Amino acid sequence: MTLVIEADPASRLSAPRFLDAGEAALVVQFGDTVDPAINDRVLALDAALRADPPAGAREFVPTYRSLMIHYDPLQIDRDTLIAIVHGATGPSLRGAGRPPSGRCPVVTIRRLPRTSTRRRRS
Repeated sequence: MTLVIEADPASRLSAPRFLDAGEAALVVQFGDTVDPAINDRVLALDAALRADPPAGAREFVPTYRSLMIHYDPLQIDRDTLIAIVHGATGPSLRGAGRPPSGRCPVVTIRRLPRTSTRRRRS
């Protein structure tokens, strides 16, 4: 069995989506596929925000395709936080990630031989 993970060049430049996660967290989603370029963008945004955290930001939680930002809504509002994220995801992050290779990475999955779960009596 072979699993092919496609690298979508368009996902590198797509604008992030902003999703509310309750009233005190914002999810910045860069894509919905398994793509190393998307993960690079997440990690670059995480590093940029950790280097200069906005007032009211409490925690940054990176995942493979998104970054969740926990914030204090009494110190910073959603629109201001989105504007800060837009500034951090400007042209400098659009070029972030691995250069396109024109190939899709291929992961080979091998099945292990079955072993008996019964104990043999001696």
